[in-house]
Amino acid sequence: MALRIFDKRFAAVSIDGTFKREYLFRAADKFGLGYDNDVFSFQTLFFQEGGEMKDLTILVPIFNEEKSIDLFLRSTGPVLEGLNLTYKYLFVDDGSTDGTLQILKTRAKDNPAINYISLSRNFGKESALLCGIKKSDTKAIIPMDIDLQDPPDLI
Repeated sequence: MALRIFDKRFAAVSIDGTFKREYLFRAADKFGLGYDNDVFSFQTLFFQEGGEMKDLTILVPIFNEEKSIDLFLRSTGPVLEGLNLTYKYLFVDDGSTDGTLQILKTRAKDNPAINYISLSRNFGKESALLCGIKKSDTKAIIPMDIDLQDPPDLI
């Protein structure tokens, strides 16, 4: 069984290549994920090929966010450190024209959990997310907006 959850209201669950709505709830039970009336109560997850979640990527698409990076790291770091798993950040800089890339480079030197990809120009949030999903090598990915509209406590 493969479970792919793209946001709190849309998920794809495949059993033998077939996608059916009822598989969603069986899969959520299997992975120990909570749900409530067709709307999942957990943070956005993207499960890659099966297995237990022991490693995690926080995927953060960013564009001209030099002032938000440190607050985001201070807000999410303690939550992630409290989890019983290995985690890393993957920032996808979507062609920023401010100091975003330089700050990412500096933070990545100081913290091995911080990784980044720099796109040559602004391709848009969806393309940045897709790039991060394709480059991630962990069992689970949680896409998050850097403005903290997704509360870190829900990780």
